[in-house]
Amino acid sequence: MLTEILCSYSGMLRKLFRKSLATSPTKSSKVKVIFHDLPGGAEAFEQMTKFCYNNGNIHITPNNTCLLYYVAEYMEISTEGVHPSVSLINQVLKSVQGITNWSWHEVLKALKQCQNHFPSLNSSGIPDKLLHSVVARIAASSVTSPCCSSPESSGLRFSSDAKSCMSSKNNNRQRTWWFPDVVILSTEMVSNIIKRMISEKAEHATISRFLFYCLKVQNFQS
Repeated sequence: MLTEILCSYSGMLRKLFRKSLATSPTKSSKVKVIFHDLPGGAEAFEQMTKFCYNNGNIHITPNNTCLLYYVAEYMEISTEGVHPSVSLINQVLKSVQGITNWSWHEVLKALKQCQNHFPSLNSSGIPDKLLHSVVARIAASSVTSPCCSSPESSGLRFSSDAKSCMSSKNNNRQRTWWFPDVVILSTEMVSNIIKRMISEKAEHATISRFLFYCLKVQNFQS
């Protein structure tokens, strides 16, 4: 019964069990399936079984988005088969459309999942959306109000030197707060972020500071 439920959703399992039944001497023969190359391992398979046993429904969050997409692609859970109206891939892609509501750390966690376990996700467009979200948030946090001066304010310039110094330090922190979070990503992912920042015409000074920060971290770790 459990096998039938899984096979009704998974095209890969249907193929495997059909082949085993065709070659088995009796229908009562037990079939053991082992996936050696399933990134995400037991957690990924558990997510799939929850989806299947819950009639094609599962709570999709930023923490399991990449995991669900990969297992759906790998196990061939598509619009074909016994449940043509249910597509886990479509559900995941619909969830990603709300990425603007994800927190900074949720976006980074999903990005780490992509780089560590799911290289095939590059064709899904999910990593691209995550990268775009990261760069957009960095750019938004770097926007500062322009400084304006007037003849009336020139007399107050000397008395406000200390405040200006503090403001400058705060602006620097505002522009570099994301350095520790992004530097722990893979070299390829960091490179993609930098390239996207350049294409989005981010401040060269900020990019240079980040590159220097990366070098310092690498030297410290070596």
